[in-house]
Amino acid sequence: MTVDPIDRELLVNALRGVADEMAVSLVRASYSNVVRDHLDFSTALFDRHGQQVVQGTCLAAQLGSLPFAMRAILKWFPEGLDPGDVVLTNDPFLGGATHLPDFVTASPLFYEDDLLGYAVILAHKLDIGGASAGGLAMNSPDIFHEGIRLPPFKIMTGGVVSESMLGLIGANVRVPEKVLGDVRAQLAALHAGQQSFLELTARFGRDVMVHGMDAILSYSEAVVRQRLSELPDGKASWTEYLDGIMPDGSSVPVEVAVEISGDRLIVDYTSMPSHLPIAANATICNTASVALFALAVLVDRDVPVNDGFNRCLDVRSTPGTIANATYPAAVGSRGITLYRIWDALAGALGKLSPERVVAGGDGGSDIFVFSGKRPDGSSFVLT
Repeated sequence: MTVDPIDRELLVNALRGVADEMAVSLVRASYSNVVRDHLDFSTALFDRHGQQVVQGTCLAAQLGSLPFAMRAILKWFPEGLDPGDVVLTNDPFLGGATHLPDFVTASPLFYEDDLLGYAVILAHKLDIGGASAGGLAMNSPDIFHEGIRLPPFKIMTGGVVSESMLGLIGANVRVPEKVLGDVRAQLAALHAGQQSFLELTARFGRDVMVHGMDAILSYSEAVVRQRLSELPDGKASWTEYLDGIMPDGSSVPVEVAVEISGDRLIVDYTSMPSHLPIAANATICNTASVALFALAVLVDRDVPVNDGFNRCLDVRSTPGTIANATYPAAVGSRGITLYRIWDALAGALGKLSPERVVAGGDGGSDIFVFSGKRPDGSSFVLT
């Protein structure tokens, strides 16, 4: 079935609306300031094959990681998911979760008996247990200091919430009412997305939804290839430095290389240093997300940033480095490294296409975590 460009544009904007509706629902139902005020979350819709089709208006640094999460979940559940199931994970090493405070939840989207796609939400939690409140301590030597790590499991089965798993999470965090409230808010937001997706399918029809999502991916890919082809082929590299974070006061080089080759962008992280003995390591889903953002900057067109983009992107890295952290490296404060990687990417791409790339950033945002005890003995955490 061929979907014409008008129907494709109507569908892509309708799907974006569903992703944004999930975002609004999450904010309204959340218990914590980190979701409600900081908007530290992301929403997306995937097709039946687990390819990201559209994303909500949320954090770019997270959204490129969600395809990793979807692939990990589908691999973990090869038998598939049933209506009413919701999978939750925060494991950075299985893909998708950028660090332990980020909970990824995914639910299948069925129309009648047909699986048409998946709704996915990633949202930061106020606390995840571990040695330090908030799970962001830079001095964590490994993942075990950072909190509870959850491989993919069904937090809902057939529409029924697993109270035992909620109890397990609540028993391992300092502010269970906030954390569990935000988990339930995620489930509510996924439900809102499911309902809206069903309404869209009834409106457009099953075939248009299925083939329309394929058309959206193909359109994004075609635009990216065209835009890259308009740029001259070339290679460039840039080095930034992580200063003031190592116990011995040394600086850590952050070197990236980029290449525009025809209709592809190659991002090379293979010169990155090995794991650091602190929590500034980043997993590949993080650094691939930054590379995806760099590609979106080069394209500079209002097209859905999805797995169509990823078909034109080649990310190269070496496991066991700060750009491809492996178990059991500490990753809680990986954001500091991601900001430096983006600045290095901007510097390298600026040599190839200066008119499309912004200047270096402000060095990244500091995150302050306030925690302690109230007069009644209860804990508080504020990020």
